[in-house]
Amino acid sequence: MRNGRVIFFIVDLESVNAALERRTILGEVERGIFLRVLSYTVIVLVFVNIAIVSGTCALYIELWQLEDREQSRLEEVFTRLPDKKLRELLNRFFPGFTSYRRETRGSLVRYEVSQGWTLLGVAYQIREDISCPVCADVRALIEVRNGKIGNIILIDPFHLYGKPMPVELQQSFIAQFENKAIKERMLVGFNVDGISGATKSVDKFATGIYRIKLDMERGSK
Repeated sequence: MRNGRVIFFIVDLESVNAALERRTILGEVERGIFLRVLSYTVIVLVFVNIAIVSGTCALYIELWQLEDREQSRLEEVFTRLPDKKLRELLNRFFPGFTSYRRETRGSLVRYEVSQGWTLLGVAYQIREDISCPVCADVRALIEVRNGKIGNIILIDPFHLYGKPMPVELQQSFIAQFENKAIKERMLVGFNVDGISGATKSVDKFATGIYRIKLDMERGSK
């Protein structure tokens, strides 16, 4: 019995050691699996972040290109007033001027007109598109001097029922804006009389004047 007990005890220790070894092996396997899963997770997160950053950069590049294309479109729309014609129109506002500096600001073009080193004033070219088969887009050159709207020249005539509007009717409408403070809000139907049959044209013209007002206010801040 004594020898038997000793033999039984030895067998039990071997079982315990084997169990401990299995547990150690399983622990190492689990740790290895955990580390592998962790490394895969890190790799996936890195790729996800790279994809997000790449997508964001691509979006910014696309927006920048879109803005650049829009700016180019505006440049094309506005400048194709030949320099000789533009100088002729500006000379009606500022007789004897010698130079001008041109700057595109959204849907406006701003001209700073000088004589030598002296700034005489500014003029704005507006263009407001009209989605209408019988209408013409509103294009005008507008003088701004000492905070007031000066002379106004329509580059393209307003249209009335699909035909160019009589000059007298156009002049009577734009005269309502001349010599008015640029900071004053001019609204058709409120403090400006509209023209029946040319509602879109006169509304768009008033919108162009309002854009000038906003640009002047931004420039004064």
